[in-house]
Amino acid sequence: MNESLVNPTNLIPFDNKTGLNIPINFSWSLVPNTLFYDFYLWKANDNEPATPSVTNLTQINFTYQGNLLYGTKYKWKVVAKHLNCESVSPIQSFTTRFLPDLIVENIQPAASGFSGQPFTVNWTVKNIGAGATLNQQWNDRVYISIDNILDLGSDISLGAVSNPTELPINDSYEQTATFTLPQGINNNYYVFVVTNSYNQLLESNYNNNTGISSSTSVIHLTPPPDLVVNSVIPPNFAFSGQPFSFTRQVTNAGIGSTIVSDWSDNVYLSQDANGDLNGAIYLGAYSHNGVLDPGNIYSKSQTVNLPNGISGKYYLYVTTDIYNQVYEHALEGNNQRRSDSIIITLTPPADLIAKDIIIPPQANNKENIIISWKIENQGGSSTQNNSWVDNIYISKLPAFNPDSSILLSSFQNVSTLDAGLEYSNQKTVSIPGNITGHWFIYIKADATNSIYENVYEKQ
Repeated sequence: MNESLVNPTNLIPFDNKTGLNIPINFSWSLVPNTLFYDFYLWKANDNEPATPSVTNLTQINFTYQGNLLYGTKYKWKVVAKHLNCESVSPIQSFTTRFLPDLIVENIQPAASGFSGQPFTVNWTVKNIGAGATLNQQWNDRVYISIDNILDLGSDISLGAVSNPTELPINDSYEQTATFTLPQGINNNYYVFVVTNSYNQLLESNYNNNTGISSSTSVIHLTPPPDLVVNSVIPPNFAFSGQPFSFTRQVTNAGIGSTIVSDWSDNVYLSQDANGDLNGAIYLGAYSHNGVLDPGNIYSKSQTVNLPNGISGKYYLYVTTDIYNQVYEHALEGNNQRRSDSIIITLTPPADLIAKDIIIPPQANNKENIIISWKIENQGGSSTQNNSWVDNIYISKLPAFNPDSSILLSSFQNVSTLDAGLEYSNQKTVSIPGNITGHWFIYIKADATNSIYENVYEKQ
């Protein structure tokens, strides 16, 4: 019995189809009794190949992953195979789409500008390719350079803007953008525009995407400000752990106004008189708001709490514009000033003790008992902080050890306690259910060390 196969038909892409994107999906009609299909593809100007491009396909559609060129005409066919017979489709042709080719023309920057200030550039992008860009997006990036050779590694990028529209063949768009020039530059600069700067758009030629201005723009150095801390005025004497007021005065000693209007001044306390802030005590950052014109001054007073436990001779340091938000060109090195010396006296610390603990002489397991006690501040100053916790423990040991004690309850205090004063309290607690014998009740004042007590913390 002779076997035969019908020819594959309904080939897609249709014959003479143009403008195809790569990769291309191919399909054809099912040929009954076919085991495999061979796929042939070749350039229209070449001879038909003897060897298939893809062999032994089992499906009637697939996406060709081989190398295809844009703007090129191809021919193709399909051969259906079954044992000792085969059938051949008609030969059809298609053309891949032609690609665009973008160039930059007519770059017109501002004739002059100032560092750190706005700078406007106009340019034109034209599609000279054989194909349209279609509805795709790309960026035009603008650079400035002191010579007429663009070096992407060292020349200054001002920024990028997106294309405003797609470009048909031989069409163009005009673009205008304003950028902020870098601080501190002062020279004559060429302006470069690189269209499709990230190669987001497929083009037939990427080597002509850069344009250069016909002449240079003169960029002048903007007169810089110079922030100087005129004075730091603290009190002559202060006490550790207590409020501390000081005044700082900052002037703009430069010839230009500050461009930015917000910056911060840091304040430190140090025993070093020579400006070494390693190990200095950070007292805070204080913001300034407002442009400072040449010769103008701002004077501000702040109150902070000094750290506990310090004493001796100290100096107050103020560093203005700590994050260098204000560009000062070569004048950044004079932003710090030291005050005269301050004598800080150690404030006599608070000293909380638990006393007069009253408990019942005996109790049973799981029984609720009432415990009364007093807390006295026998130190030399108020607790300052108005919140701390007194813990109630039960222990088998006659000397208190928190690691071998059982926490029964806690009491939250919510008011300060001045030197020499005391408060009384009582609380109902439950005896654990698994203890017997002689046990001791302990009250631990300020159990979490919320109150600064200096050497009295562990008593």
